[in-house]
Amino acid sequence: PWYSITPLTPLVNSREALNGVGGREQVVSFAAAIATEDRARLAVAAVGMLARYHASGQPLAQVSAPGPIVARTKDGALLVPAPLDYVPWTEQVAKFATRPDLKAPRRTVWLTGTTSPRAKRELASAGWTLREGTESGR
Repeated sequence: PWYSITPLTPLVNSREALNGVGGREQVVSFAAAIATEDRARLAVAAVGMLARYHASGQPLAQVSAPGPIVARTKDGALLVPAPLDYVPWTEQVAKFATRPDLKAPRRTVWLTGTTSPRAKRELASAGWTLREGTESGR
């Protein structure tokens, strides 16, 4: 119910742009289960970020949506698109940073905005690379 044609169109187009990437159906199921318009817009933006990355010349191998939406490259790197303006260090972010299901040799969060200095330090100490001010992870 949170998807008018305006956000639904880019969601469908971005999903289709991930052609050949495993797990696309998980992203659709995740997006369909979202309970607010704000979260629906975040999902649309996150899938769009992944589609732009995939189209940029470094294809993704897998996408999944364990909450958040994540992708893996062919060499096993984990990529988390975060279309957020600002991320402070909170209990929720601390839990995200140490989730066992998000372990990988290389882990990157793409943030469209910025983080607090503490969030930047804590994410780095937990093994995350942070790319701020990006739309596509480049």
